[in-house]
Amino acid sequence: ADDQIVKLFCPLTIKQENLEKGIDIIRASIKEICSKEDAIPEEKMYFQD
Repeated sequence: ADDQIVKLFCPLTIKQENLEKGIDIIRASIKEICSKEDAIPEEKMYFQD
């Protein structure tokens, strides 16, 4: 697959503060991963035939 997707399945009823806390966790995780982009090996290293 060429695309990477993050899906969020929140309950139909959720407190605003819980939703915001969850989004903050995801945002921080993505920010941390993207800051280490240079440390990630090239895709071809993972998918060698």
